This record gives sequence, structure tokens and C-alpha cells, in this order.
Amino acid sequence: MESFEFVRLSDGLVYRFHREAADTNGRPVYRRADGVVWCRWLDGAGWCVVDGEDRRNGWPVGGSPDGTTTPPATRWYSEKAGRGHLYELRPGQ
Repeated sequence: MESFEFVRLSDGLVYRFHREAADTNGRPVYRRADGVVWCRWLDGAGWCVVDGEDRRNGWPVGGSPDGTTTPPATRWYSEKAGRGHLYELRPGQ
């Protein structure tokens, strides 16, 4: 998967992510098109959205099964500054 988007369910806001590089664990890393935010695999946590300091602020609602090589196309929960949102991950065209 080269790209995907997170669509916020409450208002339709879209964040686009594009493949950037391979992480040290062999899984791809995706960077948000408009900022310093990544979606990547973290050992012990699975697929996560992280900020520039590697703080988790988003993850798949059902978790990340071992062996997944790309972020799961499912609902994700994001929490930042005391607010939570649900997103749908949609693979790029």
C-alpha cells in the first residue's frame, strides 16, 4: 500500500498519508501529507499514529494482529488534547 487516508467519521475531515520508508523492523512508515505525523508499527503496541516525538495518539479500534505488514483498513481511534475521534482508514487509489 503506497498511500491511504483517514476519514473522520464525525465530520468527514480527511488526512492523507503516503509511504515514506521502511522502518527498522521491515514494515513501511507512512507520513501525513500536511504535517509531522506518522503511521508506523511500534513493537509492543502494533500499528499507531505517532507525533514527532513518537507519542502514540491513534490506533486501530480492534488492535493490530501480529504479522500485519500494513495498517489495517478499519476504524481507528485518535486521542489528542483530551479529545477523541473515530476515523476510517481507506487505502489509496
